[in-house]
Amino acid sequence: MGVQQSSRGHRSRVSRQPAAALRSPPLPIGRMTSFPMPERDGSDRRAEPASELDCLRGILPVPLLHAAERRSRELNLGADQILIQWGVITEETYVAHLARHLGIGFDDLSTVGRAHCPLADADLPEIAEFGILPLQKNDTLNWVVAPRAFTARRLTRFSTTYPSLIARIRLTTRRHLHQYLTEQTGDALSDIAAEGLLQTRPAMSAKSIIGWRRGLQPAILLLVCAVLALLYPTLAMDLIGGLAAIWFLAFSLLRLTCVLVPPQPEQRFPPLRDDQLPIYSVVVALYREETSVPGLLRSLQRLDYPSEKLDIILVLEPDDLRTRAAVARARRGPQVQVLIAQATGPKTKPKALNVALPFVRGSFLTVFDAEDDPDPGQLRAALGMFRQHNDDVACIQAGLHFDNLTHSLLSRMAAVEYAGLFAVFLPGLVALGMPLPLGGTSNHFRTDTLRRIGGWDAYNVTEDADLGIRLARLGYRSVTIPSVTLEEAPIAFGAWLRQRSRWMKGWMHLKSRPDYNRRINDLGNHS
Repeated sequence: MGVQQSSRGHRSRVSRQPAAALRSPPLPIGRMTSFPMPERDGSDRRAEPASELDCLRGILPVPLLHAAERRSRELNLGADQILIQWGVITEETYVAHLARHLGIGFDDLSTVGRAHCPLADADLPEIAEFGILPLQKNDTLNWVVAPRAFTARRLTRFSTTYPSLIARIRLTTRRHLHQYLTEQTGDALSDIAAEGLLQTRPAMSAKSIIGWRRGLQPAILLLVCAVLALLYPTLAMDLIGGLAAIWFLAFSLLRLTCVLVPPQPEQRFPPLRDDQLPIYSVVVALYREETSVPGLLRSLQRLDYPSEKLDIILVLEPDDLRTRAAVARARRGPQVQVLIAQATGPKTKPKALNVALPFVRGSFLTVFDAEDDPDPGQLRAALGMFRQHNDDVACIQAGLHFDNLTHSLLSRMAAVEYAGLFAVFLPGLVALGMPLPLGGTSNHFRTDTLRRIGGWDAYNVTEDADLGIRLARLGYRSVTIPSVTLEEAPIAFGAWLRQRSRWMKGWMHLKSRPDYNRRINDLGNHS
């Protein structure tokens, strides 16, 4: 993507007070002060009139506006968002009506360049996160806002109470804001997605060792073993056999302990009402998955969660034209947005997930794969588990089962392995208070925590297990829930071998080589 002006060198910052004014702090539920609620400012917005609909009176039928207002009270969400998610009105049409009603401008950002935004490159993800773009021209600082949640209602109220603030605001849509970020700051956002963890926590990135130091420690170890084997062959064989036996027995003992340890007792809370549910984001990275797109969208539509509070993000690669065409043909709802990952950096699943992370609107997010069929109640089950714990629990892992057990002996063996892993071994690790190596799908995260730790490692071939260990190193915990996601087991030996090779390489923490990215792509890292 082209950039009109180099974004490196912008280091000035702007005040975040307008963002705070338009995005209120969360309100706790029950005894858990850490559980985020839908955005509120301390008052119950369900009792307020839906003033965000004033711009549509005389345009849409009155019964329809009343229905949107009732649904707004039921979900504790702006009535404008209800109409947009219902597909009654497009976001662009609504925002244009709102801008005229408030007497402010509508900006499609087509004439705005990178130089107009005073934020540093590191702060660019916050534009997508808050939906607010600061623009500076002739020493005047203005804001372009993409309404979300109750933003339209706040702006309508501010138009009479804070006219000086409204005069410095223009409106845009989420699509136009994302297009601006992609076209004008795409290189910077791509750098953050690919190199963000390396820049913030280099010791935790798989790309942290470069140049001649790459592979030095394994080479020294191999040299020592070779010298020892030449000088003392019998002793070398005994040492290697003894170490292998100790490693095998220790891991077997750990598995046996996980089988015998009693699971942690679960606390039961009353289920959350729809108005208490936060916005939940679902992120799916797709690569050469054109045949899976219809089934994926059907599975996501079956989720037992208000569609108005779902934020579904599909991340595609620029060279994957078939999947892009399949997504374009699919009948997807307004809650589904499509992002195209930039071509710079590694073409990996974790990099694609990092591309989506700034655009996530939900307080919680989960990752699914293209062939996944999650239990419809999984999002609510994850929220119920989050309510039982404080902020130190950053991730909840759902179980994975295979739905093609009868295809081959290989799929049956994989099903047995997954049953032992997700039903016994991982819950046992949780009971023992040990780090949890996450699976590559059905992970549920606190969004703020995930952003705080740097997201995924774009250069790690097992980004899921790496993230679970990194969470533990930074003082966070991961737990499991019995909710299950169905996926397809590899039925051919070649597919199974590529998958296992990638897993083993990730677990051994191999560092980058000049052909590292090419080999990742060859192994099908988006599977």
